[in-house]
Amino acid sequence: MEPAVLRSALAAQPSRAFLVDLALLLGLSLELPIIDAGELLGLMEVDNAQLELTEAGQRLQDADEEEQQQLLRTQLLARVPMVRQLQEALDASPRGEVDGDTVLDRLNEQFTDQEAEVVFDTFISWTRSCGLFRYNREQDRFKRAAAEPRES
Repeated sequence: MEPAVLRSALAAQPSRAFLVDLALLLGLSLELPIIDAGELLGLMEVDNAQLELTEAGQRLQDADEEEQQQLLRTQLLARVPMVRQLQEALDASPRGEVDGDTVLDRLNEQFTDQEAEVVFDTFISWTRSCGLFRYNREQDRFKRAAAEPRES
């Protein structure tokens, strides 16, 4: 699932709605990965099939694109340990690079190979789209999104 889908869903959504209404609005089934992502990132909560945006979800809903990207970066770093671990590894790397296999190996500790590949692709999509990291498939390397001067 692309982050743009989550942003679109939040933009079209009142701050409180039933899941069935959201599914109908988006033309999706009730098994929505968007809900899992929204909950993971602390943007929404679900109780008794009713979805409610959190304060962060409401801020995302009202934000312009640049503010949305910043909020998603903040939520990813705060709520997804693998994102934090990659940020720390990039900060510790003299070249500001980390092999993709490093991330995939950690995912393989928690998931089957096939599941790890899916999670890895989602990880790349989310961290790229909000400008957190860059990933080069040919080199299989993550890099910082912005070239920041390093202190010597």
